[in-house]
Amino acid sequence: MSSQNQKQITNTYDIYRSRKHILEYLKQQNYNTDAFEQMTMSEINAMTQDTIMDEKSQLDFVVVKKDDEQMKCSVNYYLKQVQSIKKKRTRRYGYELLSR
Repeated sequence: MSSQNQKQITNTYDIYRSRKHILEYLKQQNYNTDAFEQMTMSEINAMTQDTIMDEKSQLDFVVVKKDDEQMKCSVNYYLKQVQSIKKKRTRRYGYELLSR
């Protein structure tokens, strides 16, 4: 197995684990995580590949509180080293604020 393939497997596993931990935490905070809990490593790997090719991350998701649907939490993954987090987040939140 090449070092590139090994690195990709490690990254996929790390992303998979991080999602599991984030979802567990959000569930404890009473967010509805049902739609995201059954993701497999293969699905994560496919979303990771799509994310590398596209500008928008397929790994991102939004959950809402079970008892207050106005309360939302966005989870965003930035996999490209040159991707500007600040610029992308500012643009996204500005759009969300304006569309309310």
